[in-house]
Amino acid sequence: MKIINKKLIERSHIFVQLLQNELQILGEKSHPNLIRIVDLIEDDIYIYVVSELAQGGELFDRLAQANRFTEA
Repeated sequence: MKIINKKLIERSHIFVQLLQNELQILGEKSHPNLIRIVDLIEDDIYIYVVSELAQGGELFDRLAQANRFTEA
């Protein structure tokens, strides 16, 4: 589960719209190479993104550590 603080993203209306679009698309798609969004829960402070389990850590961390990635 990812927890997104609304106050941190509400400063940029464009970012909020992009996030909503991405979560909607991921929620509608089923593909073996995409994490499936199981549920979106929202309260006054947070957006909770419930997704299937993806092991291996954050992709951003792997990209930051690697000098380069091959296509494979």
